[in-house]
Amino acid sequence: MPLTSAEYEIGQLYGVARLSAMEGEELAKKGDTGEAEGGVEFLENEAYADDAEHGSGWYTYKIIHLAGKLPGFIRALLPASSLQFREQCWIPGVCPNTGCPG
Repeated sequence: MPLTSAEYEIGQLYGVARLSAMEGEELAKKGDTGEAEGGVEFLENEAYADDAEHGSGWYTYKIIHLAGKLPGFIRALLPASSLQFREQCWIPGVCPNTGCPG
């Protein structure tokens, strides 16, 4: 079934939000904030309008904590800064702009 780009964007937003909520619920059951085990931390999640580069839409800036998703021997080999993945996303527009801190 073909989708329009607007329908795809809505589905993508829903999928990411649902997965983040599910991971957050699992971490809450463990009493974890998400930074130690792994999960998604939203720093910004807001609408924007009349941006020169991206137009208007929805902006999110999040940190994805990967430590709990990797085996211990890999965590031991990598610096702590590489266990966080930062993502900036402008929807619609250029999405995503990702990278590791440091």
